Amino acid sequence: MTAADSNTDAIGGLCTKGVDAEHLKSPLWVKACWGSAIAFVAWISASYIGVNGVKMLFNLSGVPGMLIVVASAFAFIKMAQRVEVNGQTVELKQDALAALESGQPASQTSAAQGAAS
Repeated sequence: MTAADSNTDAIGGLCTKGVDAEHLKSPLWVKACWGSAIAFVAWISASYIGVNGVKMLFNLSGVPGMLIVVASAFAFIKMAQRVEVNGQTVELKQDALAALESGQPASQTSAAQGAAS
């Protein structure tokens, strides 16, 4: 039970914008959604598959967290492609900076700059 509470809190924090070091708690409705999903899978497993289903649930309990970590890794890779390291300084690339200032994706900004040249 304790692991389920901490897992729903951790996954809820990963799925919520604005969670930082000062505000670690995710909203109750996010934790309730994740908790309901986990409880539903546990109920189905225990009701229809029996004790072996509960054992299987322990093996599968890390899948939602794994999917979030994989998605976060792709987001990190995408973000890392938009920066360059100059000595000890990390700066946005020019096309990424122009995209931030214009409010459009970096790929559209660089295509528009190429067409204007």
